[in-house]
Amino acid sequence: HFMENLSLTCPIYMLTPQWLLEERREGFKEGFKEEYKKGLEEGENRVVALFKRMKSDGRLQDFSDALDDKTLREKLYKEYGIE
Repeated sequence: HFMENLSLTCPIYMLTPQWLLEERREGFKEGFKEEYKKGLEEGENRVVALFKRMKSDGRLQDFSDALDDKTLREKLYKEYGIE
């Protein structure tokens, strides 16, 4: 909504052709989608890394507990050096 409202308040956007504004909005949306996908993938990779390490240490119950407890999960990421 930021980009949509910007054209109403910013003088430079008031002078910009509508088709260019649409292109910029689409580019912004696509960039956001790509970064969102990247973030999801990185988060999934962290969980998988934690699972593998904890499985090899025989700590599956602790891993299971961490699935429902973000504070514990973050503590375990630090403990295992997973960023």
